[in-house]
Amino acid sequence: MHENHGAYYRVKDNKWTPLGRVYAEALKAYADLETKKTGKIPDLIDRWLSVKQIADSTRKNYTAIAARLRKAFEQFNPEDVRPCHFYQLISAKAISDPVAGHYRSVMIGVMQLALEEGTIDRNPIKEVKQYSSKTRDRYLTDSEFEAIYACASPTMKALMIMLYLTGQRISDVKTIKYSQLTEEGIVFEQIKTKNRLCVAWSPELTDAVAQAKSLHTNVKGFTLFHTHTGAIFSHSTIRTLWDRATAKAGIKDAHMHDIRAKTATDAKKQGINAKELLGHKSESSALRYQRSKETPLVTPVKMKKS
Repeated sequence: MHENHGAYYRVKDNKWTPLGRVYAEALKAYADLETKKTGKIPDLIDRWLSVKQIADSTRKNYTAIAARLRKAFEQFNPEDVRPCHFYQLISAKAISDPVAGHYRSVMIGVMQLALEEGTIDRNPIKEVKQYSSKTRDRYLTDSEFEAIYACASPTMKALMIMLYLTGQRISDVKTIKYSQLTEEGIVFEQIKTKNRLCVAWSPELTDAVAQAKSLHTNVKGFTLFHTHTGAIFSHSTIRTLWDRATAKAGIKDAHMHDIRAKTATDAKKQGINAKELLGHKSESSALRYQRSKETPLVTPVKMKKS
């Protein structure tokens, strides 16, 4: 199912069949057209993946999980799934809590689609407990950031600065379109959350945009960051550039996503609202990026004088 100019279509063999403009109704129409499907969980998973809008890096992870869920629930109809079946899968495969949380997210989405299609009356996976994931407490220091920057390629240098200044996710920064550069600042509609915000211009941000524009002056793409052919960078290409820079700099256990955490932590120290900058709707989400990202400076007790 594809969206085009506010309407949804079923695309098969280059034939576009209109489904309507309301998402829920389009999903139902799509399901009705797919009458040849068995209606079992594997088919539902395939439909969910085809309509789910997620970042490239997340889609790769979800696709791998979906393949395992497809096999585990191969003979299940949506109405047959119970919470106990999910627990049995997690237990049998000895899946760790953080990974089990991803399994739960995928399965909730899949069963939600069945709910919207009218196959089931409730989502049984929502009754499955939420699995805890270990909070990453890595704080990328200024010296580490500068060391990686010094060893980075021109493209990675420009990306690092833009990631730090805006605090946005990699998927949102690498796809900045020229149309997002407004008089007020850079307008983002986050791919993951659909939250909208505008990062106001500052001298540093203006320089960062100029730095990005200077990368390929002979090629004009639709996006600020693009390859020599004008195409959007793949996540794997950006990851390779980052890994090369960190390896050359000798910085261990540094993830590119740590830059977002660094922005959140540094923003708090500078008196900037990190929650608004990162585009979070809840304080708990913002705190996940700030908590334990730096070693606190504490005051020692005083010795008693005899």
